[in-house]
Amino acid sequence: MKSNKPLLIIIFFLLSINAVAIYFLLQPKDRHPFHRHHGPPSLVNIIDFPASVKDSVTILEREHFRKKNTFHRKNQQLKKQLYEAYTNNSSAQKIDSILQKIGRNQIEIEKITFQFFNRIRKMGDEKIMKKMDAFVLNKVVRHPHPPGPPPR
Repeated sequence: MKSNKPLLIIIFFLLSINAVAIYFLLQPKDRHPFHRHHGPPSLVNIIDFPASVKDSVTILEREHFRKKNTFHRKNQQLKKQLYEAYTNNSSAQKIDSILQKIGRNQIEIEKITFQFFNRIRKMGDEKIMKKMDAFVLNKVVRHPHPPGPPPR
């Protein structure tokens, strides 16, 4: 009679795979701490600001994102109009007009962003300024996040 050892190994292997699959299925979907729909982490959590400045930074940060989001929403609507213009074979003049509006909004977003970072930078001492410079150059200039929701 044949040994049951290979059969037991196969059963154990299949049970292990099932256990791992069940474990991942039961995990919460959003385990990434800086998921895009929650927004980026606050500068207060990234840079060690003095206690006297933290509240001001938080207020400026909220205002900054509120301003930026209005332009992002405008651009989303304009991009929808642009898509419809392309699908309806609209005139090149209309398409160019929509593209120019999107460009102007993007210019405003960039102005708002760098003005915000400059205001925050001036609130700290030399050490804070160096950290802000490093953060801006690394995260904003070299590795900007793509707009829109995260891929699913």
